[in-house]
Amino acid sequence: MRGGYRVDVVRGRLTAAVGDELVAFWTGHHALDAEQARQRLPEVVVVLRDPGGEVAGVNSVVAADVALVAGRRFWLYRRFLAPGAPEEADETLLSAAYDVLDEEPDLPARPPRGLCVLVDDHVMMRRYPEAVWPGSQLLFAGYTPTRAQVRVRYFERDWSRSDGTHLEPRFERHVLATSDSVGADDVKALWRSEAALPPGEADRRIPEVLHVVTEVGGPVVAVSSAYLQRNAQLGLDFWHYRTFVGAAHRHSSIAAHLALAGRDRLEDRFAAGEAGSAAGILLEIESEPLKRHLPGGYWPTTGFTFVGVNELGAHVRVRYFPGVLAPPPPG
Repeated sequence: MRGGYRVDVVRGRLTAAVGDELVAFWTGHHALDAEQARQRLPEVVVVLRDPGGEVAGVNSVVAADVALVAGRRFWLYRRFLAPGAPEEADETLLSAAYDVLDEEPDLPARPPRGLCVLVDDHVMMRRYPEAVWPGSQLLFAGYTPTRAQVRVRYFERDWSRSDGTHLEPRFERHVLATSDSVGADDVKALWRSEAALPPGEADRRIPEVLHVVTEVGGPVVAVSSAYLQRNAQLGLDFWHYRTFVGAAHRHSSIAAHLALAGRDRLEDRFAAGEAGSAAGILLEIESEPLKRHLPGGYWPTTGFTFVGVNELGAHVRVRYFPGVLAPPPPG
């Protein structure tokens, strides 16, 4: 860090001398009383020291189930900084704690899936307004009933990677709006043959279609679409992206391929200033096999993060567009 500050990792190696320093630091700043400070020592991860070697900040974690994120278990992050600590100390301590915990070898029976920060400091919200903090990569997942901002980042051990996204040579992908070989009737034929949509819905949904996949020279076997809608948990508008793959092809890579293709097309729209009010892309995963096969908090292949479950039990995953800001607290 600038100015001669440094970060020391103390998790799993806390000495009595450092413990006494931390107790004195907390009590001296009236952050905790002596008993509370002693109880917190086993939870400390890293310590910030000033150029003279004195304690200038400390963070700690405790395992907790986060209700907003479908009750998934996280390390709940806390920190205390001395007045005058550098502004970048927050992001530095967060990133250091994440790195330490991500590599921790001895895990409890029900290990936390990642790091969670509850931000109730409005000064910090204004200082770091992005939906995804640039340094620590903590992602905005909504607000608690007490108007605290919830941010999460999953450990690499809780990532789920897709088996593959390459489209097999027997298939072709088309942009419906510009295709000369595939039309709306071909898409509706797939939906009709699979009894995928109620009567009348197919005509309404055609303008939302982005891509279709056909067998080479054959019928449509899969389709993707997107519609703009506000997500209540996140308080932002998103492109709700969905794919439908015919039953005969659901064990192929088509769904993953369409997820990547749709993501890229919608991000191109954003870069061109054509995304409207959308803050990013949102998936609602209804497929039970897919939920079981890819349960991890983060999908590195497509860049989507699990943020909760909707009223129908679908897994909600989000990918923000670059530079998008989190909304202010409700009310």
